[in-house]
Amino acid sequence: MERARDKLFERLEMGGKDTPDLSSISKRLQARNDELEQLQHQLERVESAPGPEKVRKIDPEIAIEVMRGTIEAGTPKKSAP
Repeated sequence: MERARDKLFERLEMGGKDTPDLSSISKRLQARNDELEQLQHQLERVESAPGPEKVRKIDPEIAIEVMRGTIEAGTPKKSAP
C-alpha cells in the first residue's frame, strides 16, 4: 500500500502541477491515504484489545501420570509362552 502511495508521490514530484492526469492521481492518492488510515485504526484496535485469558499451569506430576497411563494402555501385554 505504501509502495503504491510512494509511486503516486513520485509522479507528482516529477511532473509538478503539469503532471498528466493530476486529478486522477490526486483522487488515487487520497484513496490510498484513507485506506492506510483505516488500517492504522484497525491495528490500534487489535493491539488495544484484551488478550486471551491466562492459561492455567499444568501440574507436572499429573501430566506424567496421564502420559504414563496412556502409554501403558496403548502397549500390548506380552503373553507367557
